[in-house]
Amino acid sequence: MMTLITINRVYYLIGFVVMLLVVMTLRDRANPKRYTTALFWFLFGGIFLFGDLMVQELGKSLAYRIIGGAVIVIALLAGFGLVGKGHYKMSTEEERVASSNRLKNWLFLPALMIPVVTVIGTLFLKGVSIGGVYLLDQK
Repeated sequence: MMTLITINRVYYLIGFVVMLLVVMTLRDRANPKRYTTALFWFLFGGIFLFGDLMVQELGKSLAYRIIGGAVIVIALLAGFGLVGKGHYKMSTEEERVASSNRLKNWLFLPALMIPVVTVIGTLFLKGVSIGGVYLLDQK
């Protein structure tokens, strides 16, 4: 039986989002470290997007060596300070205070919902299928 949400699809989604970050980083002309920062995110996202494909096509030994090399390059880029923060439009202090006063404790709702939704999904959505397709991976 098929599964709608598998761990591989989650990895592909993460890789795609990180690759969008690569494009955004390259377009940020105000960041003097944009090329090395983009390389950092490209390697990181590439592992998520192409890790399984490398294992399948190149075998575990070679794929793991390539991924390990990428992780070492990522660590070196970060360790030598070659990853820079992008320049984004920041809100003013007054805007932040006004937003905080308006939202009050509701600011914490997204952070608190993550574990709640995770536990509920784990406990109650494991065996759910729609039209013969399981919602979550059954492994």
